[in-house]
Amino acid sequence: MNAEGSVREQFGQLLTTDEVYHLIEDISVGAAHQTRTSAMVLLGSSRDPRAVTPLTECCKDEDAEIRRYAVDALYHIKSVRSVPALIERMKDKREDSTIRKTAIMALAEIKGYTALEGLVEVSLDAHEDLEIRIFATQMLGSNDKK
Repeated sequence: MNAEGSVREQFGQLLTTDEVYHLIEDISVGAAHQTRTSAMVLLGSSRDPRAVTPLTECCKDEDAEIRRYAVDALYHIKSVRSVPALIERMKDKREDSTIRKTAIMALAEIKGYTALEGLVEVSLDAHEDLEIRIFATQMLGSNDKK
């Protein structure tokens, strides 16, 4: 993406279709790590729904940092279509707790039935890490205040 596109995005202007598709191409496996993470940040900021499917694929990446950026971008987009990938990240007990918590926050923001059901399930799971259970419960409680 050129500097003009980056500046336009920073000031809240919509990305062009070409820019969105270029960023989606940039997050593909095989692209340079920095290119992928920068593109995920811009796609998350754009909140463009066309990025949801490729970002959910990045949630399965072997690199934890790529997964973290993908989950964070999905948090900003807040699409119901990202719920299955976010639930998978949240429930993966081998996943980094920061990524799991970001997935929990995203699910709480999305507020769809399946998203909230996943949060309830984790908060009630006696085999789950206590910190994750408490965080999921807090995020469920924050929905009452909105």
